[in-house]
Amino acid sequence: MTEIRWLTREFVRNEWHLTTRDRQKHEIGLCWNHARGELHLMSKDYVQKEFTRFREEVRSGRLICSEGNLQKRKDKDGRSWHFLVVQDKPHLVAMEHMGFPNTESSVTPVGCDPIALMEFDFCVCGFVYFFKKKENRDALFKFLNVNPADAS
Repeated sequence: MTEIRWLTREFVRNEWHLTTRDRQKHEIGLCWNHARGELHLMSKDYVQKEFTRFREEVRSGRLICSEGNLQKRKDKDGRSWHFLVVQDKPHLVAMEHMGFPNTESSVTPVGCDPIALMEFDFCVCGFVYFFKKKENRDALFKFLNVNPADAS
């Protein structure tokens, strides 16, 4: 039997506080690992692999990363964070909720991001990536959304 893990505000808040406090210089961002149910520090190598995979999904139209999902907010400790959100196309998520399998994407749709909800007081479905440096966030947004024809 699978154990149910409850994500309380206290648990998520504590995870965020401890993880951001212990973040190393080579770790450029954070995200919630939906599969493991834990906060994940991201190295440049991890980000490169993850966003290369996402870029193929964005180019094929299965995922979106819109400019409206680029935000800057302060956490509960008053520290500023820049974030972007990668989301499944809404119609694909709706189909899955109706019981139809999502055969168009290799990325499993996810629900509300607990860090966004419990640390930043907003609800968004998708993969939320938090960065201390706006430049890192903006470079990844551009990487995801650049048209190959425009890159030459």
